[in-house]
Amino acid sequence: MSAKIQDRDLKVINFIEKVGVATTNQIYQMFFSNRTDRVCYRRLNRLVQEKKLKRFRENQISEYKYYIKKKPVNIRHGVLRTEFYVQLSKLFNIKHFKKEFEINNIRSDALFGIENKKTQKKFLLFLEVEISNNNLKKKLKKYEGLKISKKYKGKLPVFPILIILSNKQKIDTKLNYIQIKTDFSNMKDLYFQFR
Repeated sequence: MSAKIQDRDLKVINFIEKVGVATTNQIYQMFFSNRTDRVCYRRLNRLVQEKKLKRFRENQISEYKYYIKKKPVNIRHGVLRTEFYVQLSKLFNIKHFKKEFEINNIRSDALFGIENKKTQKKFLLFLEVEISNNNLKKKLKKYEGLKISKKYKGKLPVFPILIILSNKQKIDTKLNYIQIKTDFSNMKDLYFQFR
């Protein structure tokens, strides 16, 4: 017998559909932070039993990662993008989100439209999650080319601020970007950047 799907359950499903993959803790922070974690676990278990969500974990002591259709290929990458979303939502209103946003010859990991909760100022952000060693310089060159060519103007009102999520050394480039560490220890710096 299937239990009634609650409004919050639908929000969880829509969120996972939007971001691609989310951990138990990320879902808890977004939708259950005013409740005990047991409530979150129960609802997620119910959604898995009802086949609304799928889940997996690397081993018995790691937390579950939830997804909708096909298991994501690059889990760590997706989880970091989702964590950025969760942390960003604590500082700003997220007005727009599109994962794997394509423009010209660039596929950014995400495009965010955010609003400062106090000043109501709005900002556009490109997010690049960089956990491999290879192509950050190449990606930065592409963004630099897009900005100079102004080919973004057909799709976007302004050139978005580039956020690089990485622990690597910052690269010298003509393009200004903000680097956030993958442990999010400097995430609050964004608040002071976007006032």
